[in-house]
Amino acid sequence: MLPSVNGETTLRRLDPSDLRAFHAYRSDGELARFQGWAPMDEDQARRFLSDMSAASCLMPGQWTQLAVAQSSTDVLLGDLGLHLSDDARTVEFGITLSQAAQGRGHALRALQSCTTLLRSLDHRLTVRAGTDTRNQPCRRLLLSAGFSLAGTRFEQYKGEWCEELTYVFHL
Repeated sequence: MLPSVNGETTLRRLDPSDLRAFHAYRSDGELARFQGWAPMDEDQARRFLSDMSAASCLMPGQWTQLAVAQSSTDVLLGDLGLHLSDDARTVEFGITLSQAAQGRGHALRALQSCTTLLRSLDHRLTVRAGTDTRNQPCRRLLLSAGFSLAGTRFEQYKGEWCEELTYVFHL
């Protein structure tokens, strides 16, 4: 199933050799603001990469993180997480790119590769993503990738109230 190349962006398995780049952006508190993860130290990052490099992809009820890499150099730019629902009908995704990689089309290309891969596995899946209304770049990304706004809810997230938007994409 992987790697999947889309122009300048490749989706592949995370690897322990990604440690330096992965830890750099996963320890960035500003990036973590709208993410479901908290900054991690180097040992946590090392364990996470080891786990993800060996994890089965798209197991019901589990998250799998994939690397988003620069195609020409294979340098890690970020990661894309996939969670298959327990009933295997819905995939939730989240994406994180290092600040240096943002605004260059990598997130859109990674998301397009992801939906193409998911479609090849099961065309009946629904892909979901949630984002805080204040995360304008994510909202633009989802609309650019063909996602539709499906709902809104207020919830407490990381100690503060926010309005979360849910987007869907039907394969």
